[in-house]
Amino acid sequence: TNTTGDVIVVASSGATTVESDGFEYIALGSIEGLTPPSGQRGTIVVITGRDLLNGGTRAAEVTLNGAVVDSIVASNDTHITVTAGAANATSTGPVTIVSDTGAFVTLTSAFLYLDPPRINSTSPVSGQLGSRVTVQGTGLLGGGTRIVSVTIGGIAAESIAGSSSDTQVVFVAPNGTASSGNDIVITADTGAFVQSGPIWSFTARGEIVSVSPDSGRHGTRVTITGTRLRGGGGRIASVSFGALLSTSIVSENETVVVVAAPSSPASTNAVDLTVTADSGATVALSAQFSFVDVGNLTSVNPVNGTVGTRLTIVGTDLLGVGSASAARVLVGPSDATIISFNDTIGIVEVGAAPAGGGIADIQIVSNTGAIAIFNDSFVFREDCNITAISPNRGQAGTFVNIFGSNLLCGASSFISVTFGEVSTSTFITATSSVVRVRAPGSFILGVTDVTISTDAGTDIIAENAWTFDVASNITDSCV
Repeated sequence: TNTTGDVIVVASSGATTVESDGFEYIALGSIEGLTPPSGQRGTIVVITGRDLLNGGTRAAEVTLNGAVVDSIVASNDTHITVTAGAANATSTGPVTIVSDTGAFVTLTSAFLYLDPPRINSTSPVSGQLGSRVTVQGTGLLGGGTRIVSVTIGGIAAESIAGSSSDTQVVFVAPNGTASSGNDIVITADTGAFVQSGPIWSFTARGEIVSVSPDSGRHGTRVTITGTRLRGGGGRIASVSFGALLSTSIVSENETVVVVAAPSSPASTNAVDLTVTADSGATVALSAQFSFVDVGNLTSVNPVNGTVGTRLTIVGTDLLGVGSASAARVLVGPSDATIISFNDTIGIVEVGAAPAGGGIADIQIVSNTGAIAIFNDSFVFREDCNITAISPNRGQAGTFVNIFGSNLLCGASSFISVTFGEVSTSTFITATSSVVRVRAPGSFILGVTDVTISTDAGTDIIAENAWTFDVASNITDSCV
């Protein structure tokens, strides 16, 4: 409790002077707790208690286990916040608060200095913006649970991996001017920090010099030229067009990268190009590529068929900017045979049908890699087939009835019927359900296929469905 007493001054002559109730003794303050109760240099420590200033107005000095704190952040009679200084020893010791009046309060065995953090290795020790840096050591978390900041040469890292631990911290290098001898400072959520020596070098950043072409659509091969594009790494890991990643990297080295443009709606606003190396380093150039329309499909004729159907594809800008020819055309899942193709019209023969037939897309890939996909543009017919041939054998001149379903298979007329290797284009009857012809002559006897061909290019085949017999021979006659 506080008590008041007299102040007595005794001179060397023995004379005395007394002031009654001239001094009040204030009850000694007490330290009740520390948060956290352990740490390293830089740890933010909050000391709680009562009458911590012992009648003063501020804390003039605080020591933790004998080490003077680096700073006193705030102080009042119940809370004092300090930043721990360098440890004198790795042990538990007293906490002492000295107020501006000189009064002090102490709590014994109150603060534990942890082993000082140590950086053992850094990899890599040079890089540029985006480089992924791994620091290994001990006590990196400083008694805390996470890393809150990393700086290289005083510049804050772009990001810090959430997987940081007491022994490893991974972060992304910031954008720094080419220089050497930069230190790395890692700070934990407790405020504790560890500082390396002058070990990091910022390398000169890569540069994108040109982009060609500067516009296109999905699949367009884009050539990016520049310097130091790998950013100190071993290869290019990705290229992004704005927020979209390239669909593939065709080739790459330190000065030239060829990629396929991703799929994106057309836009008049050019997007940034960013080249990212396997080291994480990035090289970017703003507003460099514009996405254009995928072209327009006007008509497909016929709109249905099967394997071998000859399609005429009509439209505008079918091949894309700078394209001279079609490299591939797919109808459904299979490549079609290209007969001719330009930017406005193409003729192809349909390849293998998907299992079960059905609606299929048409995909055009130009010689520049540009891709145009026209959804639901063709129907594969499963029901185009020959069901019976009567008779199923004979010789030249035999009348043959070929029965089936949808024999025209989307076409408008029949072209020929082929028996093995010989054909006839003379039809006695020709409907979508029955075709009647006379068998042509053949020097090859035996079993063979029958094929109906239409003006759409469709071939409907009945395998091993016809047998050429030996031709009849008149050996004698009687009049």
